[in-house]
Amino acid sequence: MCMQSDGSFKLSCYVNSDFGGPFRSKDPGNPVSVKPRTGYLIKFGSVPILWLSKLETQIALSPSTEEYTVLSQSKHDLIPRWEKVQEIYIKVLKKDYPKMFGLTPKCCL
Repeated sequence: MCMQSDGSFKLSCYVNSDFGGPFRSKDPGNPVSVKPRTGYLIKFGSVPILWLSKLETQIALSPSTEEYTVLSQSKHDLIPRWEKVQEIYIKVLKKDYPKMFGLTPKCCL
């Protein structure tokens, strides 16, 4: 696998959840078949640096609940990496790093 960066210091995160996705494909009587699958991808520039896909341990009450759950999980991996990228950007390029969603990391925690 060969990956080539686009040269940017952009850190991006994509999240997704599948609310009860395997319900029709497996045994409907099995409680595991109604558990949602969640996942997220964190990219630095154009290169994926972390990705996760897993079957959740609890049954979700709604699709929006699952979206918020996976968003919260991704935040725990994204914020520390964002702080490292910001530190490298400031030390290498001697410029301020753009704020994430218009907020500083301390406001996001």
